[in-house]
Amino acid sequence: MKLKRSTQVLLLLAVIFGGGVLLYEGAIAPEFERQRQEEQRAFRFEASAIRQMTLTRADYTVQLTKLDEPLEIPSEDETRLSTTGAVNEA
Repeated sequence: MKLKRSTQVLLLLAVIFGGGVLLYEGAIAPEFERQRQEEQRAFRFEASAIRQMTLTRADYTVQLTKLDEPLEIPSEDETRLSTTGAVNEA
């Protein structure tokens, strides 16, 4: 079955535009989205780079320091609390 010349041209254009859409959605659009999210960040550093943070309010100040190793804190009810967030029964 032979297609008319105009049908062949339309098919070729559909393939070209379809490929362009796939390229845009697969490679270009995600890069634009990443750049937009990067521009909206309040702070431009990695969370792993934070070693210490101080929060100051009018009536109190909280100072947080990242520990190199987890710290276990014994409690009165024989439960051990850890800085990793785990609760261990003694």
